[in-house]
Amino acid sequence: MTGEPIYYMILEVGYRKFYPKKKKQLPYTVTKQWCVSKYDDPQDIMIHATHSMTSIKQRLFAKTYKGQSQIKINKVLSKKEVGQTAID
Repeated sequence: MTGEPIYYMILEVGYRKFYPKKKKQLPYTVTKQWCVSKYDDPQDIMIHATHSMTSIKQRLFAKTYKGQSQIKINKVLSKKEVGQTAID
């Protein structure tokens, strides 16, 4: 028995910053980010892969950023299988 595959992916990520004190909301900015997850669908990554989303957020926003942030994964640009999960 083998587990589920683990993927290394390059994602197209859109993110937006919102400054509540200035009441200013910036438009979405699109960038490429890497991610390692067992999910390969953008919707599944955003819902289930909390560790991957936290990692992306830390790379996009500074540690001292106090405003609201929105991150959405638009699509998977490339996908490579790098291993298997532990047997369930």
